Amino acid sequence: MVVPLTRLFMEIAMVMGKPAPFVSTFVDAVDEAIREQHPSAGMSTMQRAWLACCVTAVLITNSIGGARFARASLGTSALAALSWMFRHSKIPWALLLVASVRVILRQ
Repeated sequence: MVVPLTRLFMEIAMVMGKPAPFVSTFVDAVDEAIREQHPSAGMSTMQRAWLACCVTAVLITNSIGGARFARASLGTSALAALSWMFRHSKIPWALLLVASVRVILRQ
């Protein structure tokens, strides 16, 4: 059973709290960089929130692993929801990678 994304965000938020301001700033800058290159390919509000949660989870758990994210969120099915989001999301992954590198290099 897949946990609804809103429940996943709430579970992660209970443990990790609101993303740090610099994480939100970074995610917004990445979205702007994507929109500069491909105006129709920007991220939605939900996608930006999900990405901010993932970046926050990486910083808190010091790893890039769904199992650790799930444990950090204390959710029983959070791993399935994370996996679903990575596989089925409409996030422009190739553009996200390029935009993220550009934002980091600008800094």
